[in-house]
Amino acid sequence: SSGINAEYGAISCTDICICFFHIPVTALLFNGRKATFFRSVLFCEIWEYLYGMLPYYSMFLVMLLTVTRTIAIIQPFTKINTLYVYILMVCYGAFLLLNVLLKLFLGTTWYIKEVGYCVSSSEDKAWFWMSKVLDLIQVVLPSIIIFISFWLSFDRLLRRPNAQMGAWKVRHKVSMTISMFTGLFLFWNLPYFTNTIMLAIASNNYPKPFFTSTFMGSYSWLIGRVLFVVLNATTNPVLYMFRMKGFAQWLGFRKKEEDKGKIKNNFKYLMPLTKALTLNPAINNGRAETKRLRPGNRSVTV
Repeated sequence: SSGINAEYGAISCTDICICFFHIPVTALLFNGRKATFFRSVLFCEIWEYLYGMLPYYSMFLVMLLTVTRTIAIIQPFTKINTLYVYILMVCYGAFLLLNVLLKLFLGTTWYIKEVGYCVSSSEDKAWFWMSKVLDLIQVVLPSIIIFISFWLSFDRLLRRPNAQMGAWKVRHKVSMTISMFTGLFLFWNLPYFTNTIMLAIASNNYPKPFFTSTFMGSYSWLIGRVLFVVLNATTNPVLYMFRMKGFAQWLGFRKKEEDKGKIKNNFKYLMPLTKALTLNPAINNGRAETKRLRPGNRSVTV
């Protein structure tokens, strides 16, 4: 449907932006985590606020896709209003932009070498705790909903007999693809989900008690918030290519169905003519002569 196509399009655009924004962080890993790009306060703020909202929007889109598909699996005849899908996508994007503007005016951004990228905080206690709660909700709530939807749809697919033909076969394949896509998403985002919960528990005592070790303090956030998020964005197109004909055709790895149909039809109409020319190549005085190949066949002029 157009709603699902819009969700896939939005997820693909978000994945492209995530892959683009990880480049400055990757460059730091090859020069001992020296600030380089992040020496500029403006660059630091742009990276932190824009990259900060991309995983949240990605989680929301995956949640939206998973929930709508779970409804379609459990209640196949329920029609989902595409307009509502568009409205939710736009409203949540506007909410994230508003959150970025508030952080820009109320927060402070700086580069932390141990973490490997820029972070933001605020001296305003009310906004500090409000932003922490919002971050927690934006990570934990979608992840829980995605997990529940994933298991509901996966359980229903396992108990449903395999569709052998027609629209049910297409529905089954699409549902399996979305389940695989959701499973990958949960796997790659588990470290970020876990770190966010531990950070909320630690609150003002950070890095105690969870982030005092070298791995947790210097690598867990880099892996959870940057590396695994980028790997999730990278594996999505690979899954699309192997599971979606339209995506593979757009990349040029498969021929379009209409092209196959044209070749097949041309072959069907050319075969009798080729056979007639081979068996009856008679031409009398430049005039075409009509022969019948066998009873019941159409006459072929040669």
